[in-house]
This record gives sequence, C-alpha cells and structure tokens, in this order.
Amino acid sequence: MKRYETVFILSPDVSEQETNQIISSFGQVIAEGKGTLIQTDRWGKRRFAFPIYKFGEGNYYLFFYEADGSIVKELERKMRMNENVLRFLTVQSKSGQTPIRPTDSDFQPVISSVPKEEPLIQEKVIEEEKNERR
Repeated sequence: MKRYETVFILSPDVSEQETNQIISSFGQVIAEGKGTLIQTDRWGKRRFAFPIYKFGEGNYYLFFYEADGSIVKELERKMRMNENVLRFLTVQSKSGQTPIRPTDSDFQPVISSVPKEEPLIQEKVIEEEKNERR
C-alpha cells in the first residue's frame, strides 16, 4: 500500500454536523477498502484567491492515509458526487513523510513581497530608451 494525502475544500455553508458526517463517510471509504486513515486535520476557513462556485472562502481538510489506488479512485469519485466539496487534490506521499500543517504565513499573498519602487525604476528605463532612440 502507498501513502496518500488528500486535501479537500468544503463549502462555508456546511454546518458542523454535516461536516462531521461528510468526513466520516470519506473515512469509511478508506476503511472499507482496507486502507488506514493515519491523520485527519482541519486547516480551517481560508479565503480564496478567486471565487469558486460563487464562494469566496471555504473550509480546508486534510486526509493522510495508506491505501491502494482503487481506494483513492473511489474516494475521489465520492468527493465529485458530493455537492459540498468545492475542490480536492490527492498526491502520493513519500513513505517516511508526515503531513505538515500550514501556517498563516503560508497563505500570504505573493504580491506583497514585491517592492513598490520596482515599477517606477522600470518606467524610468523605458523612458530613457525612448529618449535614446530619438
């Protein structure tokens, strides 16, 4: 059996009780296929970079498990059928690797790291090139 990580996003409109039912049903898929659910982690509510099905945010969850490929296929099929799952992604993990919970700094916008003076410098270079061509 191989190790997999599946991250999925649930709609922000889903209640806590419905969330627990969804997570347990996905866990049952792994258990019925004789897989082992190693870890379930709730990453919390995060804002999207762009709307997904008219939602601006969603609840992130991680499943870390050992299973056969057929179990992964069945789990993804169940996720596609569930209307509360907005997105999901499954990747194969290395055998000794354990999942790491992301920090808030991992979700900072990339554009904030670009200095604000940079476009002004580029504009000056363009103006100088135009003047040289004349």
